[in-house]
Amino acid sequence: MSRAEKPLPDCYRTALVTGASSGLGEAFAEALLSAGLTVYGTSRDPASLPERGAIRWLAFEGRSSSAIEAFAEEHHELLTKVDILVNNAGQACFGKAFQEDSGQIEGQLHLLLSAPLRLTSVVLRGMRERGHGSVVNVSSLASIFPLPYMAPYSAGKAGLSAYTQSLMISEQASGVVILDFQAGDLRTAFNRNMPRSEPQSEGEEAA
Repeated sequence: MSRAEKPLPDCYRTALVTGASSGLGEAFAEALLSAGLTVYGTSRDPASLPERGAIRWLAFEGRSSSAIEAFAEEHHELLTKVDILVNNAGQACFGKAFQEDSGQIEGQLHLLLSAPLRLTSVVLRGMRERGHGSVVNVSSLASIFPLPYMAPYSAGKAGLSAYTQSLMISEQASGVVILDFQAGDLRTAFNRNMPRSEPQSEGEEAA
């Protein structure tokens, strides 16, 4: 049996996947459901989602510090008991850095960096007390190879990878597994749904 095929330990019962309504988040959630876990997934608007599987949906708008803190407080009990946290929710905007307004940049960085840091800090306490747990922070190869016209996104992912790699060292004796998952350009709707700050030339789009 390969490493990827090994079942999760029996002590792993509950998972939370942010941004679970599509793309990588949906794939993570479905895989965890198939492994027999109770899976909570977040979406900005769960009421708009079609009925799908056994995922337990939670509303999460992570583009402001107040929204992140409100979610952490409302779901504190769940966060302290969750065995697997997948910080996957993210957003990018394509365009020149000077075209993006401050609110747009701030929103991206909150969702890409502040939200994973806050949620991880909450779940770690419970995981350390139990002596087991896993945190998967979904970063990007853009953390190593920054993408043109996606400067805030690249910065947010670089920060997330640095944070995660620091925890990989500091938590190695705690029983908690920390993963920095640097995804490449996968075939999802992420790029298609990405807002543009203004129409770009063919050369800029190709970059």
